[in-house]
Amino acid sequence: MSFNETKCQVLQVTNKRKPTPASYSIHGHTLETVNSAKYLGVHLDSRLSFNTHVDTITKKANSTKAFLSRNISHCSQKVKEAAYTTFIRPTVEYAASAWDTHTQRKAKESRF
Repeated sequence: MSFNETKCQVLQVTNKRKPTPASYSIHGHTLETVNSAKYLGVHLDSRLSFNTHVDTITKKANSTKAFLSRNISHCSQKVKEAAYTTFIRPTVEYAASAWDTHTQRKAKESRF
């Protein structure tokens, strides 16, 4: 099996303000260091805050909701519920077990 090192990125996860710079290479190719990356559909950043992920899926869900509102406004409530559970809910709930508890804690902290 061949390995495509041009598709690989390095994401250093740390809470340090000034992380130690490191250079990684595979097969003589130096890997790109990034602050955030998408892995299995979840946007991760160097502090594992999931803010980027929540912002991205919120934007996508709102866009889908607006599209559905424009195109099924004349349909019955049953059709609207089916469209919601088919198109919007899976987008919002994907990998929620990983990021949901963290963002709820952050929301509670910001209320005080």
